[in-house]
Amino acid sequence: MGAGCCKNNDVAANVKNIMVKPHSKVSPENNHASTDNEYVEAEVCHENDIGENEMKNFEFESADICTKVLVIKQKGKISAIGNKCSHYGAFLSMGVLGDGRVRCPWHGACFNIETGDIEDYPGQDSIPCYQVKIESGMVKVRAKKSALQSSKRTPEHVARDLTSLQTFVIIGGGPSGAICVEKLRQNFGGKIVLICRENYLPYDRVKVSKSMDSDIKSILLRNEEFYDEHDIEVMLGISATSLSLGSKEVSLSNGEKLKYDKVYIATGSSPATLNVPGMNLKNISTLRDISESYQIMKKINKNSHVVVIGVSFTGMEAASFLVKKVAKITVIGRDSVPFRHSFGPEIGEAIMNMFVNENITFEMKNGIKKCIGNQKGEIERIELNDGKVLQADILIVACGSVLNTAFLSDSGLVINKDGSIDTNEYLETTVNSDVYIGGDIANSPILMTGKRENIGHYPLAQYHGKIAALNMCGIKTELKAVPFFWTMLFGKSFRYAGHGKPSEIKIIGSLETFKFVAYYINEEEQVIAASSCGHDPIVAQFAEFLSQGKILQKSDIENDPFGWTKRINEEREI
Repeated sequence: MGAGCCKNNDVAANVKNIMVKPHSKVSPENNHASTDNEYVEAEVCHENDIGENEMKNFEFESADICTKVLVIKQKGKISAIGNKCSHYGAFLSMGVLGDGRVRCPWHGACFNIETGDIEDYPGQDSIPCYQVKIESGMVKVRAKKSALQSSKRTPEHVARDLTSLQTFVIIGGGPSGAICVEKLRQNFGGKIVLICRENYLPYDRVKVSKSMDSDIKSILLRNEEFYDEHDIEVMLGISATSLSLGSKEVSLSNGEKLKYDKVYIATGSSPATLNVPGMNLKNISTLRDISESYQIMKKINKNSHVVVIGVSFTGMEAASFLVKKVAKITVIGRDSVPFRHSFGPEIGEAIMNMFVNENITFEMKNGIKKCIGNQKGEIERIELNDGKVLQADILIVACGSVLNTAFLSDSGLVINKDGSIDTNEYLETTVNSDVYIGGDIANSPILMTGKRENIGHYPLAQYHGKIAALNMCGIKTELKAVPFFWTMLFGKSFRYAGHGKPSEIKIIGSLETFKFVAYYINEEEQVIAASSCGHDPIVAQFAEFLSQGKILQKSDIENDPFGWTKRINEEREI
């Protein structure tokens, strides 16, 4: 590994002896050769071609540059930014214009319309922003060639200050920790140490079940050179074993102890296991990380029988990914339909029917009684609770998770029964303001209710990383979290924003063709969540609506189920 990274316990001790080279302040413009820094300018439209609270793509043509830019008018001001989301490349013109930001139609990432800075997640990068001037009614955009040729922009980072005595430690190499260390280095010159349990740098963890054969290099959130360049020390293959609030120390699995001034803990969760005979057999996987995905891919072939227990995201995504690669997939669930708690029974049934049409078999309202192995110690069959026996060359266990907070049991932090830890609106623990909690293990306030909720969503974990970093740096920033998640199953994208237990679900559209919107309504007749398939950007619109502190009533959707979208940029209601 490079100067900023340390892999495995054998060399972990070398981290403290690394010679750190000071860097000048880094900006995306400084990362290109001088020829790439050449500015170009073009007229893209007339100022009357775009209305108030409107955004449009316009052609930018100048010299050898031919591309599109997103032009936005809000509060009488015209701005121009990159036209694609930095996450997976969705066209932002198809998204939602909020108050000073645009939200991606696919997964809800948000970008400031004047700076292009990423404000909400998923994603790592900001997007380019361009200079705009109006001459004789024409909108002129001026930009560097390099900015026009890229859909991503890495925010500026400050130089490592070798005179600083402060150390910030981040425990957890998942999406939350990865964002946290970046946001810290954008504002903090002291020592930053990221502790990662896995032997890989932080990567796009949604690929573990969605795309199980992804090459690790293609899904890294940042490469080794990035951490080296920004003097972020990464300890790979090492876990935190305990935390002392009194001495402000983190004990590590390699025997070391790290002193900290402030610490961010985002250790995520681990898959739950089954307490049944035979769980020690080979070829049983919990899909905890990408290495387990690789192991499954090495084992399967066209004759394999794969059994999945669990009908939520991990299990269903794995089943959909593997079905064309094996002889048979059987999914076992305790519930009557998949995703009942996430999307509701009707949508869950429609998804199950789609899976059945793709030759996936279900054993619902059932479970595993025992696993039966062969002479090699490999799983061969499983017996269900109802006595049925299934061939099983591979068993994927995806039936819940356990929050990774056991190592904190003697720390003095208060751990809830479910393993989560309470935070305030700044992600500080209620016990110690130098300890911050985020991601899966945080029981933190959400914007809709102001109440604490424990929610394990990828974009929310990244958002937590940003908020924690800002507050660790003394930039007081409150959580304004709106939960948003998605899944892709057989080419169908399902999206969901909001939170809470509904008493009624109102579905508009067709479940058979998977073109629908669902509204989730509570007992107070408030719409607390929305989901959709084939109906973008409605869920992104609902997320932006909630982020502005607005409340959607059941009565608002009875006559015109989409009329409320026109109120997104009206004055706040709360």
